[in-house]
Amino acid sequence: MDSRSFTDMFRDPPDFTGLEPEHAKELADILNSTRYSMHACYERIFLSEFFITTLKGDLDQLARYAALAFSQAELTQDQIASLLLLIDIRKEKKTFPKFTVINFLDDRNEFTEEASKILWKLGLRTQREKDKFQIELLDKPSSERCFVNISIIDDGHERKTGLLSVAKSLNIVVKHPAEMISIEYKDQAEECGSIEEQAAQPTIQNISFLSMGAVHALAKTLYAEHAKIISPACGMLSINDVRKKMREGGRYCAIPYPGVKGPDAFHGIPAASLYLAIHDLAHYMLICSIPNPLFYALLDAIDLVSEKTGIIWTKEIWDGTDMEIKENLRTIKKYAKDSKLRPSDVYSEISKMTEHYSALFDGLLIAQALSKQRAIGLFSPSAHNDMMWLLLIDMALNRDAWTKTHIFPESMVDYKYFYSFIEKQFKENESIKTLSAAAQVAYIKSAWFGLDCSKVQEASFKKRRTIFKSKTTGEEKAVNYLQVEINEKPIYLSKKDCMLFLKIENMDMAEFLSLSEEEQNKYLQYEPLNIKQLFNIENDAASVELLLDKYASNKPKFIAFINYLTSEHCDNDSFKKIIPGMEEIDRLIDILAPDRQDPSTISSIAKDAIIKLFNRLLDSELMMHFANPDLGSLAMRIGDYAPRLMGLFISQILQKNANQEYLFTAYLGQKNFLVGCIEESILSQIKQLKVFLSTLTNESSDESLSDISSWCEGGRHFINSINGNLNQLEIILGDCSKIKEFLKTFTDTINEIAVKINDIKQVHSKIAAHTSVNTGSSIFSSAHAATSTTTTTSIEPFKRR
Repeated sequence: MDSRSFTDMFRDPPDFTGLEPEHAKELADILNSTRYSMHACYERIFLSEFFITTLKGDLDQLARYAALAFSQAELTQDQIASLLLLIDIRKEKKTFPKFTVINFLDDRNEFTEEASKILWKLGLRTQREKDKFQIELLDKPSSERCFVNISIIDDGHERKTGLLSVAKSLNIVVKHPAEMISIEYKDQAEECGSIEEQAAQPTIQNISFLSMGAVHALAKTLYAEHAKIISPACGMLSINDVRKKMREGGRYCAIPYPGVKGPDAFHGIPAASLYLAIHDLAHYMLICSIPNPLFYALLDAIDLVSEKTGIIWTKEIWDGTDMEIKENLRTIKKYAKDSKLRPSDVYSEISKMTEHYSALFDGLLIAQALSKQRAIGLFSPSAHNDMMWLLLIDMALNRDAWTKTHIFPESMVDYKYFYSFIEKQFKENESIKTLSAAAQVAYIKSAWFGLDCSKVQEASFKKRRTIFKSKTTGEEKAVNYLQVEINEKPIYLSKKDCMLFLKIENMDMAEFLSLSEEEQNKYLQYEPLNIKQLFNIENDAASVELLLDKYASNKPKFIAFINYLTSEHCDNDSFKKIIPGMEEIDRLIDILAPDRQDPSTISSIAKDAIIKLFNRLLDSELMMHFANPDLGSLAMRIGDYAPRLMGLFISQILQKNANQEYLFTAYLGQKNFLVGCIEESILSQIKQLKVFLSTLTNESSDESLSDISSWCEGGRHFINSINGNLNQLEIILGDCSKIKEFLKTFTDTINEIAVKINDIKQVHSKIAAHTSVNTGSSIFSSAHAATSTTTTTSIEPFKRR
């Protein structure tokens, strides 16, 4: 054993006065015995003559001899940690009335019947996972190949119940159905306060938890090389200790030792040692779920803050370091499910799947702290957040260092617009790069908000304090935070207000209205286009012009706004107030598709948003309140961006009234105008088809062929819609000869494209057949070939939500 392991576990060396070394050896021999017994090793200790006769059943002496055996390298850290925890549990009979230690493996090293019942609940679903776990267990001392079934008389605190649920979701605890407490434990339960005054009998929680070595074996099975180190520790730990251990790739786990004062609560909740160990092991499994490159990249980002600001700790720096984050695990589980894989398969290969690192790192930076129901906040993507700017500036200045980790800020969806703004500022003014870190943040943030940048060299980082009210307990606490200041004044807003705004940006309407009037008004003062106005359109201050100005520079938020407009949350009356006519539709489309002359350049996400907008108009017949010229203009825009909807548009016009009285009234004197709009729409589609036709060659990619085919399919819907209504159109609008002529050209061109695409595909097939022997290998090992034939280049990117 490395002597550092002993001093790392025992900060204050244990007192071994009066202990006999041969007794420590005797204890170690029992725990390291390879002779199989129905009783697990830790059970045999408490039944042994050594404990009953030699130690006279003294649990504290047993703990001291375990420490002595560990100091002599007779026991591993896992073994002493598991034994010390069981010793303390045995002392706490009021809380833990009974427990049983059960072997995972039998005398043939196969899973026992009892173990087989819980493997599924430990996340081991496939035979490969079970075999891997078995191999990892066999690499541990025999005493560590076990789990414990235990009954807990709980005081009913919701945070304790919540901890067990989180631990269950992370596979380190198995919860069993509750049973009635037997009469012998009733008095103990009453002392714990778990019996209601009128209750006949209280219930008891039954769980299984793993030995320390088994937890590590499970982590290596589920997370492969990304499993971190468990470091048991006796005594009090500081946040500096936690940070140092995280840097070493591990997590401390609090273990009790007689006579040594250790923690007695988690998150301020007084709790027995088993709860504290489960809490720390939950943190351990959470950091295991973060792939190593991203784990260390996040630590680098946190260290960057302390290094550049000179401030070691704030509340947000601690929350970031604590990494109570489940975001990567959720994302990878979803990816595995979509790919018909197990999460453990993905973790085994993720070191090679570097194309996903930017998305995963983005998810870490915006993640919620699991027990706090809020964002960690240190790097939250907001122009108000100074530490976000600090990190992105470093990514711009030291791009090579970050991209070596395969983290590309321009590919981080929540940050790329801020990053591109920084790059633009650097190109326009190279001297920014020579400023201090505080001055750089001050300059970039001031430029973003259009503020004076002349005094940025006077900027400095300051540690401030505010009062924070816990959402869960309601308790008020003083919280330290960081911000950049010039002459003792924050830039634009204080960090305290920024924290409020970051919180508000993730709220729904009900949560916003639950804030104090002061908080609401402060937000309204600085953010004129805010949640209240967005969701409460009756407010006259919700100017559409202001709303469009706010979101025009932020495409993700703008598209989110479109999604709101087209969702069921925005009723027809509200929609009409935001979109009173074609002018507003034009503004929306121009922001989504700046190149009006070439609709084909629009991104698929933006096009989807436009189509949603048109669908909302057509499905609800909201267009019927448009002025007549607007309807003609709408026809042109639908023709440009969503030709398959043109038929629906015309059908609604025609079907508005059975005898077309509406159209005769609405278009009296304007029939030629509407005919011209329809003709122009068809012509614009023909022009696009001609462009497609001219670009089709044998070198065209399969993806571009698919895109053109999809576009043509929409065109066919458009043709069918017009053809189906030609007779009515001629009755209402008169001469439609040019429309017929254009439709024929349209049809002929689409058919010509279809023939050419088919010819090109045949050429591609011949080339593929000739070169099939050289096709690329799967990113997944041959063991997974039966379940997946996906290659690196065809993987769908990770999606956080």
